[in-house]
Amino acid sequence: MVATLVFSVSTEPDWEVVATSVMFAAASLAAGALLGLLFGVPRSLGIESEEARRSGGVAQATLPSIGANTNLEQISDWLTKIIVGVSLTQLASIRSAASDLFNFMAPVLGGPPTGAAFAGTITVYFSVVGFLSGWLYARLRLGIAMSSADAWLALAHRADRAGDRETAQRAMEAASTSVALAASSAEAPIAAEADIESLAAQYEEIRNTMTGSPRRTARMEDVVRRTRSLAQRGRFSVQDISGLFATGTEGRRIVALALMEGNTDYADVAAVASAIRQPKSAFEQYHALYVANLLVSTLGTDERAVLRQALEDPAAIQLWSGDTSRASLHHRIMSRLIASPGNAD
Repeated sequence: MVATLVFSVSTEPDWEVVATSVMFAAASLAAGALLGLLFGVPRSLGIESEEARRSGGVAQATLPSIGANTNLEQISDWLTKIIVGVSLTQLASIRSAASDLFNFMAPVLGGPPTGAAFAGTITVYFSVVGFLSGWLYARLRLGIAMSSADAWLALAHRADRAGDRETAQRAMEAASTSVALAASSAEAPIAAEADIESLAAQYEEIRNTMTGSPRRTARMEDVVRRTRSLAQRGRFSVQDISGLFATGTEGRRIVALALMEGNTDYADVAAVASAIRQPKSAFEQYHALYVANLLVSTLGTDERAVLRQALEDPAAIQLWSGDTSRASLHHRIMSRLIASPGNAD
């Protein structure tokens, strides 16, 4: 934008060119952002059990459990395929049309050839910036808000059917909060407790309604990824994370570990060691090892001893035998423990 203004004031008449340049830039930015949003619009995917899919029945629990209007998602899918397909088959025509467009814009930017070149740079640069902004917003804010809102609405639906009006109302309010946070451009205070409960509920929903598969693992990893981002925005303490882990539910334990991954200042070595020795699942043990690998170089003597005891526990080692990802992490952590200057040996 600075370069745009510098170029504009160097031509005659100054303010007319300034206004025109800024509007061309804004139009390109808006067009790119709209396109990026179309490419990045998240999809509402219900989670069906494998047994229900095979039998042709309906799963007992789906996420979301209410019907979502997917028109925008379908339009986004159609348009992105059309745009990509047409672009690949009409490259020569696009080049000619772009040249005509830049030459058409040139007279109000000082005239060709300089004006045409500058029009091209404005259009291309701000379109790309707009595209990336729209795509990132859809991926990083809109996707999280939609997923969180769907989880709360699913809980509200189940609570309402069970006659628990109070829980249903609270879940509806939490869903509204998720949408409001996505719509706000400012750094609004995060409803940390509500977000944590939502992510824990989503994790447990995935584990309970999907059979073991790469797709289920990917969905659980998505919950972990979104929890990591929450660690950067929320305000927690080690005691908060320890208490969350100590509640014992699978969802809260994995969310606690993910928060430690997002910010190692929240890490509780005792909780990590417990998840390594007595995990609720292989997925939980992997992420406990992941946290341990992040922490190992910063631990004191006593903490290293606690971690090493967990890593050398024969029962824990037996759990990851045959799993190369966990075995590799274990080997890496032990190597760093032994090589650490302050290790007990």
